[in-house]
Amino acid sequence: MFPINVNGETHRAESSPDKPLLWVLRDELGLKGTKYGCGVGVCGACVVLIDGEPNHACMVPLARVGDRKVVTIEGLSADHPVVQAWIAEQVPQCGYCQPAQMLSAAALIERRRSPTDADIDAAMSGVLCRCGTYARIRRAVHAASARKPGAPKPLRLPELLSDLPPDAGAAPNQWVWINSAGTVTLMVNHSEMGQGALTALAALAAEELDVEIEQVRTVFAPADKRYENGYWGGAQFTGGSSSIRGEWARLRKAAAKTRLRLTEAAARRWGVDASTPARAAPRAVAWCMLRAAGASHTANSPRRRRGSPCRAGRRSSSRTSSATSGGRCRVWIFPQCALGRRATASTSRCRERWSRS
Repeated sequence: MFPINVNGETHRAESSPDKPLLWVLRDELGLKGTKYGCGVGVCGACVVLIDGEPNHACMVPLARVGDRKVVTIEGLSADHPVVQAWIAEQVPQCGYCQPAQMLSAAALIERRRSPTDADIDAAMSGVLCRCGTYARIRRAVHAASARKPGAPKPLRLPELLSDLPPDAGAAPNQWVWINSAGTVTLMVNHSEMGQGALTALAALAAEELDVEIEQVRTVFAPADKRYENGYWGGAQFTGGSSSIRGEWARLRKAAAKTRLRLTEAAARRWGVDASTPARAAPRAVAWCMLRAAGASHTANSPRRRRGSPCRAGRRSSSRTSSATSGGRCRVWIFPQCALGRRATASTSRCRERWSRS
């Protein structure tokens, strides 16, 4: 029986002294984060830290560990700079090599406070990534070293719901729901297993709807022929790098049609030609949904009449125009839309058209 210190705790391994550390960690201690790759110390998938230095666990016999301290991926805390940077940069694709990548990065930033690209390449070259995430790994290592010793919270990822919520709102099609608060609920027909499918598909919809990705939440699609794999067809499954290839056109078209319908609804409500606002002010199209839901007007909502007071009694945003007087909004373009984006300078081109309508 051999005592072994792993992640700050002492365990007593019952394996033979020549058994590789990899299998002691996985089979005896149940630490599955350390992966088997090649078994000959080439691929690096099994890297762990021994006294702070990366080692191939498949090549280290239990007897050689002795009283040295072993750290596996389970030993990195959630607020460790490397963990935070990996989440913020969305590094993994399949994720199989990432425990070893992260431990190698943690060892590097302990040795070098501000590693160069050459330092990172040298330190990380012992772990192969067949998905080719090397560029994201390099960015994450730079971010982790810059944030040391305290990393900020990672970027907010799209929320994943267990079921379609009661407040999902209107559904122009089977993919997109928008409620009066401007929250977008997106139906996703691919599983998330660390490869980034949810984030990528949410980004597609957010870009076409012209909203921030933070306003998009996702829900897994039910078993339904409408949600079959868009690339392979014939079944509803995830695999073969088909999430983006299959849904690129389908989700973008669904989101684009949603925005077009909202634009047309707004144009009918205001009695104007839909073509100009659709090109010049697409970010304001959801305002009509707020009005339909009974939301009150605010200083940042569009007004059609010059000089009409906003119910909030405030001046319009100074970022958009300084033409205010006595708390009466003289800006009838779209300083900020219901979906939270600031209007751009292109909005001013339709100012006179809106004032005449």
